Amino acid sequence: MLKEIHGFYVPANVCVVAMHSKAALPSEVVGPFLDDRRVLGVLVAKISVFGDRAFEVLPADMTGLSGWHVAELNRTDRWTKGLAILPEAISEVSNKVKLIKVELTATSEYFVDAIEFAEKIA
Repeated sequence: MLKEIHGFYVPANVCVVAMHSKAALPSEVVGPFLDDRRVLGVLVAKISVFGDRAFEVLPADMTGLSGWHVAELNRTDRWTKGLAILPEAISEVSNKVKLIKVELTATSEYFVDAIEFAEKIA
């Protein structure tokens, strides 16, 4: 099981925070035999915020946010659609700079951009 942790700082007085990732349709990348027509970005296990105080958010508990798929039954992690708005509570932690830590359970499979791949191996 993949467990990646990504952290980033959010400047002071930012009201809306979003995560952007690659995203793909599993049925197009893996094959037509996989009947999953959702656009999948990353599978988020937990979001931690550190500012004047610290707290954690489980994606399964979030509701009404753009860019998230419906929480799956008996799971606490949740898929993004590639561009996911984070809860407003994150901006309420502090009006100063804060650190956001995102723990991923998985990523989707993506098509590789041939030019991007060539640049990496050159």
